Amino acid sequence: IIFVKTFPDKCYKKAWPSNFHVTIVDYKEGTIPNSFFSRQEILILCNIAGSYYEENNFQKSVELLRDLQNYFENVSIDIKERSKSERLVLSNLGQALWHYGEKEESLKVIEKAIPLAIMGDNAGSLSTLLYDLAYGERELGKNEVCCKERLLEAYYVAEGCHNVGLMEHIKNYIQKKYAMSFTEYFNYYLCYNLCKE
Repeated sequence: IIFVKTFPDKCYKKAWPSNFHVTIVDYKEGTIPNSFFSRQEILILCNIAGSYYEENNFQKSVELLRDLQNYFENVSIDIKERSKSERLVLSNLGQALWHYGEKEESLKVIEKAIPLAIMGDNAGSLSTLLYDLAYGERELGKNEVCCKERLLEAYYVAEGCHNVGLMEHIKNYIQKKYAMSFTEYFNYYLCYNLCKE
């Protein structure tokens, strides 16, 4: 990982083909295989994309993650494995797209990752995805009620998996963006829904 963070271009050029050689007989450089990657190989490639992301090279990060997204669209794999590996790719791609400036596309990718997090029983990832979606929709001026709903969902999923850091982050976000405490926010939302019924 230290090498990846320091020299992502060199590592990418070495890791991408070498991973293919491990899993694919007669791999030809420059082609995306139709074979199966192990979860470890997907993780390595996501780490490389994450290194580009951390260097603010969002274009390179997006390119690599889109290649991986295409891989999942073109290969049939077990649904449990897909829920783990593809969710990881999509959540990273959503973040990279947001910072690359493709914000609408970012939200679509995040929405696609949410059912995979649910299928994979990954509450930690689900809470983060719900928060990212609420944050993105609010920043783009989408339906305010949906954003508030998602913030509460993200908070309670985070609470269920004991993600105190995200819970505090959501409380601070609510206080900053809505100028009210979490309790006031919850009561406001509760009253709003009761009045709707």
